[in-house]
Amino acid sequence: MEVIGWQSEATLVGPFENTGLLSTNLGFCPGFGINYENRFWALSADFNGIYGSGGVSAVQGLVTYQQSSVPAFGAKVAFCAAKVVASSGSELGIRGSALFIKQSLTEPPTAGYTIDQDKALTATLSLFLRWRLGRYYFQTDFGRHIGRSATLYSFGLGFVL
Repeated sequence: MEVIGWQSEATLVGPFENTGLLSTNLGFCPGFGINYENRFWALSADFNGIYGSGGVSAVQGLVTYQQSSVPAFGAKVAFCAAKVVASSGSELGIRGSALFIKQSLTEPPTAGYTIDQDKALTATLSLFLRWRLGRYYFQTDFGRHIGRSATLYSFGLGFVL
């Protein structure tokens, strides 16, 4: 189970100018993973669902656009290559993720303004850390959407069967 925070981008399109929007979201990310490791390296794949919510706000001229608690849901598939850095099996590595997240922002009530949302499918690259405590582990990653300024982070707890 992970707690995940992410940003998604959209654009407030006006008759004379456009304003970038950055939606900040927080949610839960339950799932499962498979892992292969030896004394030196670890490879893993994680498959998760995502459910959360977020908010966005912007001011463009005389128009103020604001939404809060906008539901978001989707899925995350992540692949990680890590170096085992401690005898406990703790890992430090790089994680690549594909996120499919659906979040519907409403159109502004002001005539002539619309919302152009970013693609639902994005890719991220992040720094990944996993600390082992016997059969249990704590993991975290911090990263960025590839080709965008939006970020992603997660904290999770799990156990090894």
